[in-house]
Amino acid sequence: MIIKFIECIPVPGKENAFSQAQEAWKSVSECNGFISQYGGWDHNSSNAVVLSLWCDQSSVNEFMLSVHDDIAEKNFQYQTYQQCTVHYLTIEQLISNHKYINPSEVGFIRIADCKLKQNGQQHFFKDQQSIWNPFMSSCSGMLGGYIAKFNDEPDRYMVISFWQDQQSHSQYITNQFQMARNQVNLDAYVDSLAGYQIPAVKSWGFTKKIF
Repeated sequence: MIIKFIECIPVPGKENAFSQAQEAWKSVSECNGFISQYGGWDHNSSNAVVLSLWCDQSSVNEFMLSVHDDIAEKNFQYQTYQQCTVHYLTIEQLISNHKYINPSEVGFIRIADCKLKQNGQQHFFKDQQSIWNPFMSSCSGMLGGYIAKFNDEPDRYMVISFWQDQQSHSQYITNQFQMARNQVNLDAYVDSLAGYQIPAVKSWGFTKKIF
């Protein structure tokens, strides 16, 4: 599966207009290969972040060549942001046993953007599978998530977790997170780490109704 990761810096004062325009993308749910979409405003940067999940890259390419430009021109969203960055990632591992997460259930999204040191992938995935994933999966309110690799950067990954609400994630940080952190040596394989904390905007999320 493919994740299209979109980050937009809004024009000051046009956040509401951006959000309203974002709702127009719900017509994407009719596209071949589309699975689901999630998004919201990042606490740290105040940027808009959208995660769009697709079956494969060819489905994304078909969407980009067909209906994408028509939707973009009609909703005038390009007038509401200063900059838009897009990355494509391939899902390498599930955080829990839930392959698909219903956007209507997601209240909070946590993303760790990890740039690994050379040859750090094996250590990274070992810690994810044996330490981080079990701790997160045991938490009340944790809905699932993905570990995804940037298609254009071989040593860069995102750890994406979906939560029922921000309180569920906060309880994880207060309790299980520190226990997990004490068992790993991030400096051994992580070169840089950036984080996103995103209260989900429900109207930005939709699905192809596969749940």
